[in-house]
Amino acid sequence: MPLSSSKELGSFRIKGTSKPDLSAEEIAQMQYEAMKNLQAIERASIGVAEADVSIRHNRPIMVLTLGDLHVGSEATDYDKLDEIVEMVLSHPDICVVLLGDEIEGLKDKYLDTNTARTPMDVRQQIDYFKTRFLDKLANEGRVLGMVWGYFGHPGWAQDSSTIDPWRSMVEGYDIPLIRNGGRLNISFQNGHTQSLQIFHGVPGKTANDPVFGLRNALIQQSRPQRPNGAVGGHYHRSGIAKEYQPTNVLTNSAPQAMVMLNSGTLKGTGEDVDRFGIKLGLPPSDPVGQALVVSPRKRGNGKYEKNYPVMSYDHGLLALAALQMWDSLESQGMTEEMKETIRAQVEEKPEVVFNSRRSRQVMSPHDESPSKASLDEDTYQRWHNELQPQYAKAHFDIHTQLPVAVDFISNVRTGSNSEGFRPLEYYMKDRFKENPHALMAFLRNIVDQDVAKDPRRKEILDKIIALGVQYPEQVLTIMHDRNLRRNEWKRSLGDDALFSPIAAGSYLSEGLGAPLIAHHSVLQFSVGPKDATAQLRPHYTMETLDALDQHTSHYRPTFGHGQIYKLYEETKPGMIVGGHTPTAGFSSRVDRSNPETDQPIFISPGWWAKTADSIGRGNARPGAMPGQSAILMPGQSKEDYMVFPTSNPEETKLMHEALLLWQGLQILGLTGSVQA
Repeated sequence: MPLSSSKELGSFRIKGTSKPDLSAEEIAQMQYEAMKNLQAIERASIGVAEADVSIRHNRPIMVLTLGDLHVGSEATDYDKLDEIVEMVLSHPDICVVLLGDEIEGLKDKYLDTNTARTPMDVRQQIDYFKTRFLDKLANEGRVLGMVWGYFGHPGWAQDSSTIDPWRSMVEGYDIPLIRNGGRLNISFQNGHTQSLQIFHGVPGKTANDPVFGLRNALIQQSRPQRPNGAVGGHYHRSGIAKEYQPTNVLTNSAPQAMVMLNSGTLKGTGEDVDRFGIKLGLPPSDPVGQALVVSPRKRGNGKYEKNYPVMSYDHGLLALAALQMWDSLESQGMTEEMKETIRAQVEEKPEVVFNSRRSRQVMSPHDESPSKASLDEDTYQRWHNELQPQYAKAHFDIHTQLPVAVDFISNVRTGSNSEGFRPLEYYMKDRFKENPHALMAFLRNIVDQDVAKDPRRKEILDKIIALGVQYPEQVLTIMHDRNLRRNEWKRSLGDDALFSPIAAGSYLSEGLGAPLIAHHSVLQFSVGPKDATAQLRPHYTMETLDALDQHTSHYRPTFGHGQIYKLYEETKPGMIVGGHTPTAGFSSRVDRSNPETDQPIFISPGWWAKTADSIGRGNARPGAMPGQSAILMPGQSKEDYMVFPTSNPEETKLMHEALLLWQGLQILGLTGSVQA
């Protein structure tokens, strides 16, 4: 090596130093190569952006979205962890995706709530999780993936030591580590694939909407690149949703659902020993149980993705069993035969009885009659005699051994240039004529807001009545919405009798033979066999909405329902249905204070009309897909309470038919003999 030139420094003389004979360009190139190699090493050591999992059959499966187990904490429910393992192993088509915080970790910052309450060190936590959970499930191929690399409890160990705890957990197993925000692609044998975006936690207002962050993560992606759904955990608040955004006016493609599930936790859900939650003044954490039932799409088997989110394992197991039964019957060409057998040997149709004694009328009903000054006494009295009562609570006793579905018919806008009457007519013929266990509730916007001042208004009302009377035992109610309460109905539009004032709500109620309900009215259903004690049968309560009381969100279909539920309901209903958002779908969350169910459901019906209500023609655009429903399971006790909401016409028909077949064949004792 050459020496540098000599230099005098005080009493000392430096003769020279050695250095590599490299130019700046050579050094930069070596640095470039070093960084590229280090980047390759880094990519190999972190989670993958995308993982592909193959299912070796075409049966429906159930994917448990399992987060926040917190193994090592005193506040964790360890019995429930063992129950989950047992449940997964009990069925060959149940699998798990792990959403983070599998272990409690240790952090000195949280001495009282974490370190002092965690009797296992991090290595012991990992060993316990592997021994009691992964050894049993991963070796059976039941763990589809684990989310990697997030700021959380395992991340504490990584931040303080640079040791990767996720790799330690999956070491020895074939479990892909998926980056926080990466994708899991699930492919069936026939090639059909559904993808999920996997998170531990994404930013979001979980106090009011457990899937807020998941929705934002999906909606900001262009549809061709958007996955079928997103799942996450972290917040210890569980929720599910399946939603449709308004149809794109520039494309004719089928609408794509967004499926979202946020997992609960095993920490702080059992005995009240979670000091962290107590110090924050929080209610107990929400339990795990959220799952996604996924079916592959097959030729001639519908055009929409079949993915059904559930809030509890009980719902998931029943949905999986019913869909697998339906799938088996379809493959054998036995579906119609079994439906006929059930109608002949179990029940042809339910008996639906409007119970006026248990119903309650509106205390201050909307007065539909014209002003008294414009009518003589006899005519005014006749008007009042013909007005139908308006119910604040309408109670129905439904005597049945089979599941019934209440379909929510809204936003038809009959009488407008954009009316959806013809598509609704086709749907009703397909849906209700063939299935007497399918019932319907006419809610808001059946007629357009401008019909009240249309000379054809009586003809338009008669058109709706003519459609509904084709299914006389299946129409439950008609909502007296703001379109039917407009003052123009009370006015004459001309001298001809056809143009006389009309009490529109009463006219429809009498013509359809269905009670008239109002905004915030409650529908209550007692569903079960006739010989079961009425008070013991499960009671399903749903509050119906016209509008959303100024809590509308144009991209979150059930946000207003959640706000109304939280702020204004003294006695919380099991379901809230209705609203006027251009979006549609359903959601559910946990509320232990609810007297009916700890998993209330919110449903926002879509639009049969070609365009949604708008302010000005420039804002006109289609609404989201219609066809939402609530499937009510029958029972002989309140413990049999179980609801399956649905999000589109195809899903409504499929889920109701599958559950009906399952229940009927259970009664006949034929479930085993018809399985392929």
